[in-house]
Amino acid sequence: MIGCDVAEGLAPINDKHKHGDYSSIDVLDRSGYQVAHWSGHVAPDDLGKMLNHLGRYYNNALLGVERNNHGLTTITKLKDLKYPNLYMETTVDQRTQKRTKRLGWLTTTKSKPLMIDHLAALLRDADAGICNLDTVKECQTYVIEDNGATNAQEGCFDDQVISYSIAQQMVLKLPRRKININELQYRSPGKSAY
Repeated sequence: MIGCDVAEGLAPINDKHKHGDYSSIDVLDRSGYQVAHWSGHVAPDDLGKMLNHLGRYYNNALLGVERNNHGLTTITKLKDLKYPNLYMETTVDQRTQKRTKRLGWLTTTKSKPLMIDHLAALLRDADAGICNLDTVKECQTYVIEDNGATNAQEGCFDDQVISYSIAQQMVLKLPRRKININELQYRSPGKSAY
């Protein structure tokens, strides 16, 4: 599974952060363990090309791109490249019961607490599987504000926290694999087992 936070292209806030925010990509295995990470500055369409190559390298991984802001450009590039396994969100209108499908992960005031709370639970239970030190450092500067919102501390970034959280959501969305009982190598217990 791959989670991606696409940079919003925000203006720099000070000399330390002259390039604004970063795009960030996390690759997780089926159990949620981080197997690859990238963070940097790249145009949203070029990010789509990178994700296409990365996703195909990792067996057409389920790819969750945050569709907020410039993420739509990245998703459009992935569609143009015919990437075969993009995350698709389905919503149901409560009044009409009409289903709407949209590509990508939308981070909202409803979905962000779910993904951040899930990450917090993984961290608390020592089950997060984070291997990248920079991601760990961003988690340490990620705070709950007085109004209940969660963000990076002032002067810090949260791009890696978001991409990792999205990737963990992709782990939850992945269909569980059925195991054929014949694939398991059971041994018949001997008489001593009875």
